[in-house]
Amino acid sequence: YLSRNDSRWLRGLLTDTRPDAAFFGHLHQATEEYAFGATRCFNVRSCCWNFGRAPLGFLYVTVHETGLTVREVETGQYSQEGN
Repeated sequence: YLSRNDSRWLRGLLTDTRPDAAFFGHLHQATEEYAFGATRCFNVRSCCWNFGRAPLGFLYVTVHETGLTVREVETGQYSQEGN
């Protein structure tokens, strides 16, 4: 969701620095994970509302010496009759 020059800059930054992970957000849909080289990239969900009734929540990240672990924490659901 970046302009051409911004995406080139970000690609160069990730290529040069090779972080373990990069986090972006939020999207109003389920969290998406993809890789850019060895870097795990996450577009995280909204904890307020999401399209298609995707669960509400956040990404819980634990960083340790050998890497990181992530898990989704759901904080709410939509009612049957409403949003």
